[in-house]
Amino acid sequence: MNKPKIKYTKASLTSRSKVRYSSTIIAKILVAARRYKLVYLLSATFQIGFGLLIVGLSMVGLVQPIWVAAIVNVLGCITVVTGAYQLYDMLRKDSGAAGLVSEAMHDAITFRN
Repeated sequence: MNKPKIKYTKASLTSRSKVRYSSTIIAKILVAARRYKLVYLLSATFQIGFGLLIVGLSMVGLVQPIWVAAIVNVLGCITVVTGAYQLYDMLRKDSGAAGLVSEAMHDAITFRN
């Protein structure tokens, strides 16, 4: 059997070589919004924003008993750290050979069971 030869045009070869990924934060956010659900992105940003708002309000003194302000301040800090980690986890670059191998192994194990 003779396999048909695939002919590549010059345009298709040059377009393959020009594929590049942008490293700007806006491009990463848009890719993360497409890859994951938009709800995860919004929840991470709201966690960071509301956590900072809570910490700011307790630091200014609008939360009056000092022990309540301390508890609210700690919970606000935990919320900010959790939201920042969630945002970092979505925006980190996990592509490449190691990511592909890891995904392939995970899929093979999942579909096997």
